[in-house]
Amino acid sequence: MKPLIALLMTALTLFAGVPAGQPFPETVLPDQFGTQQQVTASDRIVLISFEKGVSTAVNDYLQGKPKTFLTTHYAKFISDISPMPTLITKMFALPKMRDYGYPVLLIYDDAGKAFEKKEGMLSVYRLESGTVVSVDFVAPSALATVFGE
Repeated sequence: MKPLIALLMTALTLFAGVPAGQPFPETVLPDQFGTQQQVTASDRIVLISFEKGVSTAVNDYLQGKPKTFLTTHYAKFISDISPMPTLITKMFALPKMRDYGYPVLLIYDDAGKAFEKKEGMLSVYRLESGTVVSVDFVAPSALATVFGE
């Protein structure tokens, strides 16, 4: 019985998200061009979208910004596209994303389970030296507040 309890506790820990005070997990993901990108100790903001509508809103917001906007804000944008059928991803989503002037890190598998999420919201991780300072859930319409606008 004890091994079963230990296994359940481990599973809950693995899928509980990354709380404040913990290191942000080592995250290396391909962008829309297939180039490996990673969240580094110098990054201060990590935006994670788990839904198409949220991703669309983030992309609409970023399209109106300079190409260096994410870089100058020490930010990364991650989109979990794992629920999307592979054919749709390859034929439609990736070609559209390649027109964006900024990198979008893509989750193709269960890696998104390591992060906290709320329906209809953007997960916003604030980091200092690679450690999570806070986790917030922001409505896409309030994205400008994340960047102090």
